[in-house]
Amino acid sequence: MATGTIRFWAAARAAAGVAEEAYDAATLADALAAARAGHGDVLARVLDRCSYVVDDAPVGGRAHDSVVLTEGGSIEVLPPFAGGSSASAAPAAPAAPADRLSATVAGVAAGLVAAALAGLALLGIGPLAGGLFVVQVVIALAWLAVLDVRGGGGGFVIVVGTSAVMDSVLGLETEPDIGRAAGTVGVAFVVCLLYQLARRPRVGVTASLAGAVSAITFAVCAASYIALRVETDGEFAVVAALLGAGVALAVARMVDLAVPRPAASPGSRRGVAGIVVGVAAAVLVGWAYGSRCEQLGSDHAARLALVTAVIALIADLAIDSVLAAAPPADDRPRSALPPLAILLPVALAGPAAYVAGRILLGRRPCAAC
Repeated sequence: MATGTIRFWAAARAAAGVAEEAYDAATLADALAAARAGHGDVLARVLDRCSYVVDDAPVGGRAHDSVVLTEGGSIEVLPPFAGGSSASAAPAAPAAPADRLSATVAGVAAGLVAAALAGLALLGIGPLAGGLFVVQVVIALAWLAVLDVRGGGGGFVIVVGTSAVMDSVLGLETEPDIGRAAGTVGVAFVVCLLYQLARRPRVGVTASLAGAVSAITFAVCAASYIALRVETDGEFAVVAALLGAGVALAVARMVDLAVPRPAASPGSRRGVAGIVVGVAAAVLVGWAYGSRCEQLGSDHAARLALVTAVIALIADLAIDSVLAAAPPADDRPRSALPPLAILLPVALAGPAAYVAGRILLGRRPCAAC
């Protein structure tokens, strides 16, 4: 037998009614059995959907009775999206009409955000960088709140600083190259490590570091639009990409409200019909925009809109599936979900827009150059 501390996060903490407690057990299975016995069926159901980190090492798919606990060790009980879901997770219930309505509102809001960023891209690199910086800050704040990790305040400061430096580096260049963000990201990773070493008490290090690094990754994705905007006639490529992502998200979720079945994944609020119609609408809008944009052309604009629409919808579906399987129970993480649902799919489509835009702008016929 070994003694240590078991810490509950997000929904597990709400179900247990405590942030942490001592364990006296030989294996992870024994410790979880004691927690179930001590806190009842509500926590038991939540634990079936959680992932676990023992002594800063993710448990993953290992059998819980094979994970031996150490004296003075720790068990972190995390939501699935902070470290992988449990194989024993119960199927999610079908989404209620009110949930689908809230998802539709989020989709329309995502479309409006994408349209606003497209307008800023036409105004110049500075306005676009400013708008994207706001997106990066909100995503970082919401993401760290949803994860509810220790040391999230310091991680947020690091992410915001990294975003500001990275956006400036990319926006001040005369040639497009997202690779210039690598130096900033490398320094940020070192700063994150030093912050974790300096933090006291040093608990939940793995989850805290993963939260900050993933938020920085999201910031890089959003900054890809800035890198593309630097390209000659890049503003038109950015507009086509953002219109494709925004229209796809808005139209797809409006169709979901009317035709929710068949669902794209079990328990999801996203329907197959919505995804198909959303992609088609994005291509149509891209083609219409390109036909009025001599610098880009209808064919290239439609392709850009298609690529970003597909990536945005895949990201949206992934986010929705995770939240449908294990929505957070605490008020703070739950209140951070709407901003993520609105902004994250648009940001994650950025790298696809950058790659497709660089390729297509380099293949324009001479008459359009």
